[in-house]
Amino acid sequence: IVSFFIEPIFFCLQHSEGNFEGAGIFTDNCPEAQGIREVYSVLSMLVIWLYMSLLLDLATLSAKLSTYVLVAINVLPELILALFSLCFFTFMFATCVAVSMNDVKSFQ
Repeated sequence: IVSFFIEPIFFCLQHSEGNFEGAGIFTDNCPEAQGIREVYSVLSMLVIWLYMSLLLDLATLSAKLSTYVLVAINVLPELILALFSLCFFTFMFATCVAVSMNDVKSFQ
């Protein structure tokens, strides 16, 4: 309900034919909605986060989906660590190859 009352498009309906970039009937780029746009985007982010948390809670109704969610939550940190170690070893190998290919006498 709050997001309906601070919708930037409603602030711009009366000023849709102004001289600004993106002027049109359903725009939210008018100068009148400049201050409310950031508040609206933060509120929208919060609403989407709440919606996704409700969808995650809905996954408990199905046994297969519930096991998938539990496995994904537990495996995701391990996957991130594995990808980080792969990137580290690739960088380390590339550095060793780059250092070993030189003609400086003090390094031989």
